[in-house]
Amino acid sequence: MESATHCLNLFDGVEKLKPKGVDLTWILRAGVVFVVSALDTYFHDKIKYRVGKYSLTNLPPALAKFEITIANISAWDEAERKGNVLRNWVTEELSTIPLQSPERIAETLKLGGIDGV
Repeated sequence: MESATHCLNLFDGVEKLKPKGVDLTWILRAGVVFVVSALDTYFHDKIKYRVGKYSLTNLPPALAKFEITIANISAWDEAERKGNVLRNWVTEELSTIPLQSPERIAETLKLGGIDGV
């Protein structure tokens, strides 16, 4: 978020110089990219740390339906901290999924037991 603020300040400062023939919109786009990236990271972290607190007896419905491969069952059996195994599985799955649309964020937050956004 701080980087986005820096981009806006930079844009305002350079724009005051009124450079001719220079497209400054890239600075504004960079600010938006920083904000979206921060939002994406925030929700990935929020979900990752929430799913690690559950056990098989208190899983949110969305997490209870989370699919794993049969090969991963041994990781569960061998783990002393089952929450860490859940967190790692969800983190690996989410590492390829951008959390930038409201629908995707709301859907994914359900893994962590957050039903209303």
